[in-house]
Amino acid sequence: MMSSMPSGTCSSFVRDDGCCESDCADGCSRLYPDLTAPSEVVSAPPADTSCIYYSFSPDKPYPASYSPNIVVGSFIISPDTATNAVQDKINEFWLLPTGFKKRFTCPSLSRTYYPFLIYNVQAHVDMTCSIKGATPEWRTVQKNYKEQIDSIVVCACASAEDRDHVAHLGVIPPVPSSLTQQVMHELAGKEGATVSDALHWMKVWTDTTEPATQKRAEDSATSLVQIQEKATAIKDVKSTTSFKHLECKLIYFPFYTGSYLNDDGKTYRVIVDGQSASLFVERPGYGLGKAGDLVKGTVNLLSTMLAWREEVAIVMGSRLAETDHCPALYCPENAFLTFPRSDSYGVAQSIGLVTVINSGREEVVVQGQKRKGAKRGACIAIPAREERTLPFRGWWCLEVVSGRWEDVTIKQCLTNGGSGPDEGLMCQV
Repeated sequence: MMSSMPSGTCSSFVRDDGCCESDCADGCSRLYPDLTAPSEVVSAPPADTSCIYYSFSPDKPYPASYSPNIVVGSFIISPDTATNAVQDKINEFWLLPTGFKKRFTCPSLSRTYYPFLIYNVQAHVDMTCSIKGATPEWRTVQKNYKEQIDSIVVCACASAEDRDHVAHLGVIPPVPSSLTQQVMHELAGKEGATVSDALHWMKVWTDTTEPATQKRAEDSATSLVQIQEKATAIKDVKSTTSFKHLECKLIYFPFYTGSYLNDDGKTYRVIVDGQSASLFVERPGYGLGKAGDLVKGTVNLLSTMLAWREEVAIVMGSRLAETDHCPALYCPENAFLTFPRSDSYGVAQSIGLVTVINSGREEVVVQGQKRKGAKRGACIAIPAREERTLPFRGWWCLEVVSGRWEDVTIKQCLTNGGSGPDEGLMCQV
């Protein structure tokens, strides 16, 4: 991936033994003295040297002669292109809160450089397993495999929130022709850009990259055993994986970033890749969109009879008690997800389906409660980064009993979901 580096750029990686292997003429093959105890976060480079690649060792984040000339990916798309991409993404969203598109103004986007680490490593897998081929008997085999795994691109932002947002864009390979050597602080000052701090390279490797790379190598070895031995079945797989010749580069990729404040008081992030224009836009809650404008004037008057017109929203219990004129009915400190009632046909009511997403890192627990009533459903746990579809009949809301309510949103609400699953029925009439 890095074969198209600009001329004059050292094209080598650094070895894990602390030495920079290179055929470049600037004498960058050297060892660096030990540093003091490592820090998790590495900020601006402290010293000057002519070589942009550098040696690492587990006890130091970057070498003492860490170069201010950093490999940087240049911006390819313009700010106007990024802004238009954000506006187009907003226009693609369905079931936005009523009037949102009219109120929305695309935020001012800032240039931001995020650090990425690119690893090369050689994986050695020693494997023992039992296989079965053309004959029904199981036999034990032992295999040793070596695989060179290159260009493992990992976001190294010190901010977990930044890493999460970048993750929505997928793995982003650099555009080789756009890579240049830059003095980072001068470039950032000239462009008015922000440079995100980088995590310690060893922390990124041991926490996330090494386990994922180990699984990849062991899966590849298992597949090779099946192919080479013509196995129809495999079991009792035991493997030991070691890594050699770990190599690493630090490259800063360009992004446009911004945020906007919605009527619910929450701030939503926007991030656009400065090279490919791929983007992630946090959306607000769900609502009735344009349809909500048609009924907005009648909702307050007919709120009880026409509760199915209500927008999807999240409100605090104290506010919901005021809206429903039911003091002390809802826990005032907790947040409540509100949504339309299920369809009604005379005295019969259909079963609706509401899909709830937990976008956070911790489990949340929700519990259904009948609107303007004390009847409650069962507590339902939603693990981190998962969603649950819950059936309901009538007019209900969901209380966030535990966990971060800021991470909970309603993905979809169907007021007529058919029969619906019986298991986990959140709320009955």
